[in-house]
Amino acid sequence: MSARSQVMLHVLRTFRPPLLLLFLFTLTGALAHAQVPDPISGIDDTPNTQWTAQTVSGAGFGVANVMESSQPYTHTTDGQSIRFDLFCATSPCTYGYTHTYNPSYGTSSATDAATSITNDLMAELDSVGVAGSQALEFGLDQSLCTANCTSSPQYTRFRYAMQCDFKDTGKWRVWDANSGWVATSNNCVAFTSLVFVHFTFHYSRPDLQHVQYTDFAVNGTTYPINMTQAAQSLGSTATHEFIPWVNLDGDRATDPYSMWVDQWSISYNGGCTQNCGLIPTPPQNAVLFGNLDDDPINTSDPTNPPNGQWGYCISGCGGPTQNHSLTHVSSPSVDGQALDADDSGTDFWGILYFLRNGPQNFATNYEVEWTFQLNVPFTDTQAIEFDFPVSISHQFFYWGSECDPNGFWRIWNPNNSSWNPTSIACPNYSENQWHTVKWYGTRTSSSFTYVALEVDGVEYSVNVTYPATACCNTWSDQFIVQFQPDGKPNTGYSEYVDSVNAWLW
Repeated sequence: MSARSQVMLHVLRTFRPPLLLLFLFTLTGALAHAQVPDPISGIDDTPNTQWTAQTVSGAGFGVANVMESSQPYTHTTDGQSIRFDLFCATSPCTYGYTHTYNPSYGTSSATDAATSITNDLMAELDSVGVAGSQALEFGLDQSLCTANCTSSPQYTRFRYAMQCDFKDTGKWRVWDANSGWVATSNNCVAFTSLVFVHFTFHYSRPDLQHVQYTDFAVNGTTYPINMTQAAQSLGSTATHEFIPWVNLDGDRATDPYSMWVDQWSISYNGGCTQNCGLIPTPPQNAVLFGNLDDDPINTSDPTNPPNGQWGYCISGCGGPTQNHSLTHVSSPSVDGQALDADDSGTDFWGILYFLRNGPQNFATNYEVEWTFQLNVPFTDTQAIEFDFPVSISHQFFYWGSECDPNGFWRIWNPNNSSWNPTSIACPNYSENQWHTVKWYGTRTSSSFTYVALEVDGVEYSVNVTYPATACCNTWSDQFIVQFQPDGKPNTGYSEYVDSVNAWLW
């Protein structure tokens, strides 16, 4: 178990338009709130009658189920695929294209809650497509109510879309609801006729106004993106979607071509799955501190880093370590970059890694989340901690928590410098797998409340209030996000921390 004292953090510092169709359709009725599997697999095996399309510039579309009974396969990888066709229906068809989508999966609370999404598929083009495709686009639309859902609902569409722009920029591009297509630094390489290419796209939803393009892989090679783009506000237009789609874009001639797609699946996770409603959705005016794990690590003065840089504390914060390090790594990670806290010690040890974010005194509501992974069984640790202390006008509103193996979640009471148990059992966190912890706390001018805790999509009510404590006579006001690995004697392990986000309002 670790200790806390006011020694901790003793010095606080202060020319073509976009080809993508512009959201012309709305889904209502019986499909809403259907049960949606996770992952959604075999998308390419769904009947062609489930697919519909919008076309532009005189283009026509076709969708066909393709079966091959014996190898060598030409248009499938597993004996069954789906074919999407583009052709000129009404000449001339300059830059004609088709947006083909499948609305049959409906939506659910799970798809609404999804904040991490993977789109995985195999695709091949015929020879005309290789020569005449202006671009190919692969995407998913997630639309839901994001504010005032019980009175004057406001809706947002999160369009996760990537375009292989063969003939214009020659780059992979991502979709922004305000700016249209935005180029990445990654080149788009032409297909080889009738050769399947394996694509994996990773997206996330960092808040209620943006989409995050994490990375994508082509035939197993991963290309980082890490770009955050705008989602589309739909206002009061009631639109509820979780829809996979593809776009086939023709060049100036719009010669007919086909694309075959196989082994298409979409997986998703994040958000609340049980006991939902204890932690509110951040309002639209909430201030987001996103991807804090990607902030720089201070190596010159790590015990007293400036705002926006990670540092550490041992004396008065934990126990002496034998070795400790904090680095950024690309693997394992959720979004292409994570923190790796690699520590060990001969005695009971602990090291606090913290990030100061400056004064945020406007806030009375705080939601903070950490996604983490251990490289050892949870029972090999002493504890893991997640905290978000706030100092305002020489008062400490100190939210601190720790999870003990074979024990219960405990919360920190700065009034008597003690850990107080809750009734929430600590899971036996599996090693080498990602887990997510989210805290929601509120404060008044003189007290603070642990309202609710979410662990891997399950919410728990806490509702414990403590008085604020006097502190910080020489400290500036601060909002701090931190985590602490604690170890048993003669042990060491890595804790990988990613997707650290905070919403304040």
